Amino acid sequence: MNETNNINTKHKFDFRHLLIVIAIILITNNIVGGLVWYFMDQNAKNITDSNILKTKDLQQQIDDLSKVGPTTQDGLVFTINNTKFDKGEPINATITNESNNSYFFYYPEPTFFYIQYFKDGQWVDIEGQDGNNALLSNDKLGESCGLILYERPLPGELKPSTSFSEKWDQTICPTLDSLSKIENIKSGQYRLSFEYGSKIASDDQFRIAESKIIYSNTFTIK
Repeated sequence: MNETNNINTKHKFDFRHLLIVIAIILITNNIVGGLVWYFMDQNAKNITDSNILKTKDLQQQIDDLSKVGPTTQDGLVFTINNTKFDKGEPINATITNESNNSYFFYYPEPTFFYIQYFKDGQWVDIEGQDGNNALLSNDKLGESCGLILYERPLPGELKPSTSFSEKWDQTICPTLDSLSKIENIKSGQYRLSFEYGSKIASDDQFRIAESKIIYSNTFTIK
């Protein structure tokens, strides 16, 4: 009789032990599963937050650049006369050297500036029909662009406390190697750029060493 009771007690003990083991496994799985879902949710949240921040940062950059006022870099001040222009309205761009240093720049062909437009969240150059960057035009050229052959000029020098201005009538030359009709620029967000440097390359008197680019504030053409 005692032997039978011992066997029953043992069986009862084993069954309880099994229940405890199953319970521990279920609890562990729930904890692990919960942690996995938590970290997956956090990762997705972080990615979403990161994308939101990038979008906000990009919009903030556009908003900051769109404010009325010049941009500055290395003592150069780049001024555009407005932030919104009607189609065909002249755009006045001015570079002023307020530093104590002289800066070299490339002579215009036919203007001092290049242009970029805002597309798909980034700034891109306006590419011409021949693969080169399209050049800004002006009323001096008339209705057609033309390749002007001339001796390559040395870079110009912008001395301290001096400036120069250009008026742009929103037209571009789409190609550089042949006669072509001047095109009007499309509506959108744009900025001008100006290339400069503090010294001439030692191996090429026509090239600016370690040149930099300053961009104007963003402006909109309606």
